[in-house]
Amino acid sequence: MNSKSFIGIYGLGVMGKNLASNLAGKNYPISVYNRSAKGEEDLVKQFAAQHKDKDQVLAFDQINDFIDSLDFPRKILLMVPSSVVEEVIDSLTPLMEKDDILIDGGNSHYQQTERLGSKLAAQGIKFLGMGVSGGARGALTGPSLMPGGDLGSYQLVEKMLADIAATDTQGKPCVTYIGSGGAGHFVKTLHNGIEYGEMQLLAEVHHLLNQSMSHQEIADLLDQWNKTDLNSYLLGATAKILRKKEGEHHLIDFIEDQASSKGTGVWSSTMAMEAGEPATIMTAAVFARHTSFLKSERLYLSVNNPSRPEGFRNVKIDLFALEQAYRMVRWLNHHQGFELIRKKSEQQGWNIHLGQLSRIWTNGCIIKSKLMASCVDLLATQDNLFRDQKILNLLFESRTSLADVVIKSVKSQVPIPAFSTALQYWDAMTEKRSSASIIQAQRDFFGAHTYRRTDDDPLRTHHTNWDTND
Repeated sequence: MNSKSFIGIYGLGVMGKNLASNLAGKNYPISVYNRSAKGEEDLVKQFAAQHKDKDQVLAFDQINDFIDSLDFPRKILLMVPSSVVEEVIDSLTPLMEKDDILIDGGNSHYQQTERLGSKLAAQGIKFLGMGVSGGARGALTGPSLMPGGDLGSYQLVEKMLADIAATDTQGKPCVTYIGSGGAGHFVKTLHNGIEYGEMQLLAEVHHLLNQSMSHQEIADLLDQWNKTDLNSYLLGATAKILRKKEGEHHLIDFIEDQASSKGTGVWSSTMAMEAGEPATIMTAAVFARHTSFLKSERLYLSVNNPSRPEGFRNVKIDLFALEQAYRMVRWLNHHQGFELIRKKSEQQGWNIHLGQLSRIWTNGCIIKSKLMASCVDLLATQDNLFRDQKILNLLFESRTSLADVVIKSVKSQVPIPAFSTALQYWDAMTEKRSSASIIQAQRDFFGAHTYRRTDDDPLRTHHTNWDTND
C-alpha cells in the first residue's frame, strides 16, 4: 500500500460520506476529515468504523495530519456548504503548497468559484469547481459529475472521477470537462433549474388530476407514462411517492404543502434575467415554492373567496391532452435551460458542448430521462432544440392540448403556473410582431430612451416629441 492517500475528502455530511465510500469501494487510497461543527463531532469515527476492513481508508481529526497524509500534488475534495467554502479554503491554504489541487464539490455559485479560482491561482494552488448530481444514492453508486476550472488539474483526477461516476448507455462515464472558471458550478445550477421545472410540472399534474382521481389512479397513470418516451427518474419517483402509505392512508396527505428551496433554484432565475434569457418555466417553479410558503395568507383568502364555494372543483381532464401538454412543456423547459447555458457559455468563453453535457445527464442525476437521452444526438451538431423539425412539429401539434389544459385549470381555479407560463412563452415565441413596440414608445415618451424604426436603418435610433402631432 502507498503510505500516502491519492485524495482527501474534507466534509463527511451525507454527500461527502457517500462519495468517500464510493472512492473506497473503487480501492482508491483516501483520507477523510470533517470540520468541527455542532452535531458532527463523531462523523470521522463513524466513517472509520464503517470502513475498518479497508486499510486504504485513513481517518483524521487533526487537520495537519490530514494534509500530511496526502500524496503530492495534494488533492482535496471539499464537500461543505457553499456558505463556508471560502472560510474552509482560507484555513487550508497555509498548509498547502504550489500545484496542490482543491476541488469544491458543493453547490456553489459560479461567480464565487471564479473569484476563489483567481485568488488561489495567485498562491499557486489549482482549483476545480465541480457540480455533483444524483443525491445521496447517486454519490454512493455513481453520480453525474460536472468539473470545471483548471484543465490540467482535471486531467490529474480524470480517471478517478470516471471510475466513481455513473455510466451512460454506451458504458461511458457520466463526467466530462465542462469548461474553465466557474463553468462546472454554473451548469450544476442550471441542472437544478431544469429540475425545479420538472418537479413543478409533476406537482401540477397531480394537483389537476387529484380533483377527480385517487392517488393510486394517478400513480397508475404515471407508471403508464413512464413506459413511453416520457420516462424519467422524477416521473417514476413521483409514482412511488403517491403509492406510499402509512397504515390505510397515503403519506402524501400528511405532508405539509410548503416546498422549501435552496440557492440553486433562485440562482437559475436570476442568472436567466441577467443573461436576458426567458427561462420562464423554472422561474415559475421557484415562485410557486415561494407562494406555497404564504400559508396563512392562502388559508385566509381561500376561506373568504366567494367565487370558490365548497365543492366547486370538479375538474375532468382529458388524459390524452394532459399527456401531450406535459410532453410539450418538458421540451420547452429543457430548451430554456440549454439556451441559457449556451448564451452564458458564449459570454464567458467556456465553450460548453451541449451534446456532451446532455450525455452526462442521462444517468446518475435527478433529471435523467429519455428526453435527455434524445438531446444527446439532437445537440451533437447544433445547439438549439428549436432547429430540429421533429421537435418543432411536436410543439406546434401539442399547443391545442396545452391550451385546453390551461383553460380547464383557469375555469376550475386550479393553479398550474408552470403549464400556464409555458403556453404564454410558446405563444410569445411564435408571434411575428410582439407588443414590445408600445413598451419602446412608452420608454421614449417618459425617458427619451429612443427607439428604432422598421422602415429605417436598424442601427439608427429615433426620438419623438409625443406631446405634439407634428
